[in-house]
Amino acid sequence: MSEIRSLSESAKAWLCNKDPRTWSRAHFSTRYNVWLVYPGNEKKYEADCGLGNKHVIDHVNSSCSCRKWDLLGIPCKHVISYMKLLGVSPKTYVNTCYFVTTQLNIYSHLINLVKGLMQWEHVRDIEPILLPMIRRPPGRPKQTRRKEVDEERKSGPKLSKTR
Repeated sequence: MSEIRSLSESAKAWLCNKDPRTWSRAHFSTRYNVWLVYPGNEKKYEADCGLGNKHVIDHVNSSCSCRKWDLLGIPCKHVISYMKLLGVSPKTYVNTCYFVTTQLNIYSHLINLVKGLMQWEHVRDIEPILLPMIRRPPGRPKQTRRKEVDEERKSGPKLSKTR
């Protein structure tokens, strides 16, 4: 403010009459945005993010119109603003696939122990599986490649080497 006062007293007085959040970086927060949440009906709410940006929150079906909650299973910022209004912890609405107990249950039965190579049973009655034989068609291989359907072909008559 002292630098502004040195430039112009009227500019300093004009800024003092304004809200500091509208012109000063020190009073402007880049981390916390305020979303207004309005009830739509019994099951849906509307989160107003400003500048005509609105999202519909359906807490019964765990969905938001931004689709982040639908796709990830983690509440998005719009849903968190709605939960702050209700006083509910967002952790209760996180999909159970992210819980440590779920991960432990998933992988508890999956990994089976295997004996060492020297302790494997040898099977003698089965013929070994061989690689398939590579067969070449008879005759010379083609010199020209097969052209695509939309590829341009040469126009005009084909000339022989003798003429």
